[in-house]
Amino acid sequence: MLKPFIGVVKAEKLWALYMWGDFRKKAKLESMINTLAQNHLDLLAGEPELEPIPEEYCNGDIFLGDVFFRNSSLYPFRLQMDSLIKHIGIFSHVTGAAKML
Repeated sequence: MLKPFIGVVKAEKLWALYMWGDFRKKAKLESMINTLAQNHLDLLAGEPELEPIPEEYCNGDIFLGDVFFRNSSLYPFRLQMDSLIKHIGIFSHVTGAAKML
């Protein structure tokens, strides 16, 4: 949950230190993680903030829009043609059924 705020590398280092730490080390890290969470997650005011999709997954043939995080455009989101074909659905309120292509 803290990765968008402190970065993937720092979050993973904290997790590794916690997993391999003794009881005292874990208690200190829990306190530090709780403080970080309060500082960063309280800013959300009830809205969940998910980390954006990694840029390496956004390369493709079809431009669908931009990836945004915290009201800033990060990079374009493009989808491969074969992914589009695999994951498309047509929904209609007339028939009451979904058609998968």
